Amino acid sequence: MLSLLARGMGHCGAVAVCLQIAACSLQNFDGLSGGDSAGSGGGSAGLPSLGGNGGDGGGAPGGRGGTGPGPVAGAGGQDGTGGSQTGGGAAGVGNPGGSGGSGDAGSGGSSGSGGGSLSGDGGTALNLLPDPSFTLGHTGWVQFGVAALADAPAEGRDGSQCLVVSDRTQTFAGPSIDLQTLVVGGEDYTAEAWVRTSATTTQSVSISIKTTCTGAADVYTQLVTELVASGEWLFLNGGFTAETCELTEYVLYIEGPEIGVDLYVDDVGLYRVQ
Repeated sequence: MLSLLARGMGHCGAVAVCLQIAACSLQNFDGLSGGDSAGSGGGSAGLPSLGGNGGDGGGAPGGRGGTGPGPVAGAGGQDGTGGSQTGGGAAGVGNPGGSGGSGDAGSGGSSGSGGGSLSGDGGTALNLLPDPSFTLGHTGWVQFGVAALADAPAEGRDGSQCLVVSDRTQTFAGPSIDLQTLVVGGEDYTAEAWVRTSATTTQSVSISIKTTCTGAADVYTQLVTELVASGEWLFLNGGFTAETCELTEYVLYIEGPEIGVDLYVDDVGLYRVQ
């Protein structure tokens, strides 16, 4: 086909076609490198019989297809998946294909997928608890009841640091964190944690909340209770609706093992339900 073009267009025409091929190839190669930046602006005009393809987008929509002087236009670039957003990213917007000289239009880019309520292809929910894996210590956490809190290097689920609660003199003694600055009244939340005990027997462990409304008695609510086997990590999670009264005290705490049993806690989480 190039030889026919060369005979029809002369030496200069053949050079122009070669330059068009190189430009189209470079444009499409650039489209493959899209990250979270916008997609490339589409391929340049291709050969007389085929338009250039649009570059693929990363986190942004794909580029528009190049206009071909021939009967077929280049295809529009593909959009990337939605960017990271709290509660899931919005779907991307498809782009129209490029127009052909006198033939069919190129196909539009496809949309990115949206995220779920807590996590998904489009984004991940925000954990409201600081340093959930206790890699920097246990700032913000205090003992509930009579107990001692300490960092436990190399005792975490993946061999890193976690939180350990020892010298427990009550079954409800454990680590706690104030919810008043973390949640909004009337909103729904999920609390979670991985727990392990020092006991040689199975132990009951709970995630609980203490609520004290001004002028009212204390209310204790267990969000979830599970049996934790000796030496094993177990995942706990439970949901609640944040209190709307005028609060005197509002704390989330982990409780349950027998008196004297050490409680290890790792990878805690507090998420607002979308």
